[in-house]
Amino acid sequence: MYRTLALVPLLLAVLAVPEPGHAQISITGGPLFTTISGDDARGPFGEDFGDTADLDTRDGYFVGASVRIPLVSIVSINPGLYYAEKGTRFERDGGFQDGYLQLSYVEIPMTVSAAVWGADGPASVSLVAGPRVSFEVECVLEGFGFSLGNSYGQFDSCLQGGATDAPPVDDAVRESTLWGLILGAEVSLGGFLLTGGWDIGLTSLDASGAGQDFTNSGWFLGFGIRIDL
Repeated sequence: MYRTLALVPLLLAVLAVPEPGHAQISITGGPLFTTISGDDARGPFGEDFGDTADLDTRDGYFVGASVRIPLVSIVSINPGLYYAEKGTRFERDGGFQDGYLQLSYVEIPMTVSAAVWGADGPASVSLVAGPRVSFEVECVLEGFGFSLGNSYGQFDSCLQGGATDAPPVDDAVRESTLWGLILGAEVSLGGFLLTGGWDIGLTSLDASGAGQDFTNSGWFLGFGIRIDL
């Protein structure tokens, strides 16, 4: 289903004729505010092992570039390539241990933007939506306090300082290729950009076959420039 969703912007590009000479490159970056969400999100951080667990937002960032390809006067497709740091903060066992999980990805979004104001002027406002696929490049988990060799299930391999002392969790594997959905808005003023919105995970991070549901989710705020090609 997610692959089919990713083909929609490509189909638009094939069926519509781009306006010649109007392609632009956008270079953007900014903060990401993410956490792990879903019915089983607290499991790897303690609940699967009889502890209490609470999750909170972690600050990360994203940076990269996309190409704006106009299809008609108000609609464009925007394939891109980005680096993004996601994850979560956590407290375990009533606050006796806390820490953070950092998940780093190379991401390829394929969004469609539609101008809702100022399409032909120097200032414009657009709505943006579309799929993205993420490829994990790094995972770091660090705990503070009375860790006592706790296990973190699908994230044991991310632990700093070596493997956990706790008994291994069978088939506790993590999905490294993830699909998601970008929903947001973009303000363009001359060559400057302001963008923001939601990054919604569609693929569970659990790849153990247990059917656990927990995904990356959060929101972003970006600043950048746009250059004519």
